[in-house]
Amino acid sequence: LFEDKLVFRPGETTVVTGYPGHGKSTLLFGIMVEAATKGHKVVIASMEMPVTQQLIIMAKQFYSRCDITKEQLAAFIEWTVGRIYCLDVYGMVSVEDVIGLMEYGAKRFGCRFAVIDSIMKLNINSEDFEGQRLVTNKLTCFAKENKMHLFLVAHPRKGMTENEKLGMLDVKGAQDIIAQPDN
Repeated sequence: LFEDKLVFRPGETTVVTGYPGHGKSTLLFGIMVEAATKGHKVVIASMEMPVTQQLIIMAKQFYSRCDITKEQLAAFIEWTVGRIYCLDVYGMVSVEDVIGLMEYGAKRFGCRFAVIDSIMKLNINSEDFEGQRLVTNKLTCFAKENKMHLFLVAHPRKGMTENEKLGMLDVKGAQDIIAQPDN
């Protein structure tokens, strides 16, 4: 991707974190659009926003415009067929369902990139660190077994202000959320 200046290796998992509203999803949608323009198939499970909103954001990125016409949106949606698979999963979802849908994307359509946005929308108790460890293990193993690059959004724990600099130890939940993934 990105003229080989930024590479996401198959079989690896990357955790993306940041404050709410600072652009984690937007960044990942942009990476998925770029991957699709390079001929890669991608699957997105963004449980934090409806598919229509995801497509509008990606269409704006595709056209490099803040405002797009209905015709441009329709043309973009047509272009995504066979390239970008947005799973219609919104709200709380079981880990098994998300992995099953991602696996279907990998095996049926040959998807090589995947986004799960976010781990807090998977049906794991926020206090269940062992459950979070097991889920993170399932996700990283899934990426390796399917030779996909998996992007996992993990929100930070609450800080004093959103101006504080975040580090990887600021991810909310079990330390395994950042310890098991590759990046």
